[in-house]
Amino acid sequence: MTASPLKDQDFTRVGRSALLDTLEQQGAVFQGCNFDEVNLDNAELDDLTFQNCRFTGASFRGAEITSCRFEKCTLNSVDFRYARFDTVNFDTCTCLGLNLGDATASDCSFQGSKMSGAILKGLRCLDLKIDRAIFESADLSGLYLKDRHIKGVDFSNADLSRADLRGCLFDDCSFVGAEFRNAKLASADLRASQLGQIALHDMARDMKGAIISTTQAADLLQDFGLVVA
Repeated sequence: MTASPLKDQDFTRVGRSALLDTLEQQGAVFQGCNFDEVNLDNAELDDLTFQNCRFTGASFRGAEITSCRFEKCTLNSVDFRYARFDTVNFDTCTCLGLNLGDATASDCSFQGSKMSGAILKGLRCLDLKIDRAIFESADLSGLYLKDRHIKGVDFSNADLSRADLRGCLFDDCSFVGAEFRNAKLASADLRASQLGQIALHDMARDMKGAIISTTQAADLLQDFGLVVA
């Protein structure tokens, strides 16, 4: 029999030991609970569901998180550095400034989530899903996304330097103001996305091998003062 959800509970003043005991209940569902600034470093979370919960400023450094679901949660400024994720979904969450530096993720999803200012530098990932997410001004440097079909993502002003984007198909994405220095873009299809203004010398240096449309090429050259007739 499935246990009843834990609703509207405030865990911010609960001791770490008692909190870990609560989170050891596999299959538990937490609804509308407050976990702001809790310390869950090196914790093990398995088969838990969090719905409309708050984790602002919480720390999960080095935690092992398996088969967990975060639905419409707030995870602003959460520290996930060195954490290990396996089959974890962040569905329509707000994760401003979230830090995933040097974490490891397998089958992890941030679909529909707001990730502005998030740090994914050093994230080692397999099967990362980010459709319809907002990564405005996020640090995605070195991120591996090779051969993915990525839809509806806002990469405006994001740092994609050294990212591996080879063979990706970007559908209805925005790269306005994004940084591509030393990114791998061979066969990356950007034709259905918004590029914004890119200086010609930057385009030649950083976007070698990317596929763009004739309209995009004309717009980029027009920004440089040239006219394609």
